[in-house]
Amino acid sequence: MLGIHVEIHPVIVTALWMFATTLFAERAPRSPAQLLEEAEFVFVGRIVDLQVQTERSHVETGFGNYDWAIDVTLQITNVEKGRFEGTSIVALCFRIKSRKSVVEYMTPSGNHPIPAPGTMVRAHLYQRDHRWRVVYPNGLVDPQGVTELPDAETVRRLEGGGYTYGLPLELWGAMGMIVAVPLLLGWVIRRLWRRFRRRPA
Repeated sequence: MLGIHVEIHPVIVTALWMFATTLFAERAPRSPAQLLEEAEFVFVGRIVDLQVQTERSHVETGFGNYDWAIDVTLQITNVEKGRFEGTSIVALCFRIKSRKSVVEYMTPSGNHPIPAPGTMVRAHLYQRDHRWRVVYPNGLVDPQGVTELPDAETVRRLEGGGYTYGLPLELWGAMGMIVAVPLLLGWVIRRLWRRFRRRPA
């Protein structure tokens, strides 16, 4: 019986590994009890504005990792946990903009959903680096707990899921090996051939 030998190209292996690891990068949605526990400040309010910028990732902090930073301005109508002086607050949401490697993609992809201005939400916030941030992934929820809120059009249009240097570093490394090994082998063969030709007959 003849055996069949199948050789899989290293680039394909790397691409499959990249896809598989990305599937397990997400943080599971928090239950209402978990959201309440993780949040320092919980209130019902209306989203009045969204502003999108780019920032260094605060989840995957290595050089070359960036997020879309979405500042959400909320008008507070009813406080359920914590204290805050004022009637409006700016809280930061995020979505992945780019990562430099597959390994660094193995982190949560951001807040889901980030609804449009005009939407009433129950907001679950925590403080980090002197800024209010929305608990991820699902810290903005329908106050009635009935409807699954959609993303704002501004958020849906954001480009994400890319790599900072076009391809993940692991793939650049694999491609470098694919190029380097034949070049090195060719150099060794040429050296040996020259040495062989110099040998006296």
